[in-house]
Amino acid sequence: QARLRSLRVGVVGLGGTGSIVAMQLAHLGVGSLVLMDPDRIEATNLSRVVGATKADVGELKVEVAARYLRALDLGSEVECHPEALVPTNAALLAGCDVVVSCVDTHTPRAVLNRLAYESLVPTIDLGTAFRVNERGIMTGDAGRVVVVGPGRPCLACWGHLDPHAMRIEALTQEERAEQEGAGYIDGASEPQPSVIAFNTAVAGSAIIELLRMVTAFAGYEDPPTRLAFSFASGTVRRNALAPVPSCTICGGARAGDCSGTILAATE
Repeated sequence: QARLRSLRVGVVGLGGTGSIVAMQLAHLGVGSLVLMDPDRIEATNLSRVVGATKADVGELKVEVAARYLRALDLGSEVECHPEALVPTNAALLAGCDVVVSCVDTHTPRAVLNRLAYESLVPTIDLGTAFRVNERGIMTGDAGRVVVVGPGRPCLACWGHLDPHAMRIEALTQEERAEQEGAGYIDGASEPQPSVIAFNTAVAGSAIIELLRMVTAFAGYEDPPTRLAFSFASGTVRRNALAPVPSCTICGGARAGDCSGTILAATE
């Protein structure tokens, strides 16, 4: 518990998964939380953002999350950054012991992926995705938790960074409207999807991986690097990936161990 209290953890993205992650970290007694998200609460967010009420529509997501965390009064210090993560402000997270990536776009995910190796900050990337047909029947579902940083393959090696998607994200709103029609659920226009249970399952697994690194409750040997969820079948698969020495991001940084880094920093 003292080790958790000494941690400084960044949470990027305070939406459906990020708000749940921040809540769990505060309840665990993590000493310092750094929250980053430029967005404001919309009415359609209320079905999945923890702590948000109708009165919060229009308020910054980081401020709504901070209000909830501070009201717990469990001793966590909360630092808010209502801005999008870009290379020029990534230093705001460089002093964290761990960063949890709860973003739904590829550009900030790419920034966090590089930060994990350049600043030696283990990063846990998580998310859920669903696909339905024209009749509203779910045809695909997935959740993932990926831990990246020294000693582990990066998100690019796992195939979780899409250059085409990053190009679209760099377009203006007008240009993007012409090329990007997918919403929160691919193939559906439902503005308030019932995904909080799925988000909670994946967020909880991500926090367990953080606990694994910080406390070594399961030992140091053979930590998982990726967990893949199938909600329809009720299964979680543990994935492995062979090293990619030619990778310019993680290829030269495989000798270390993320869990050892965190333990050394918090002892």
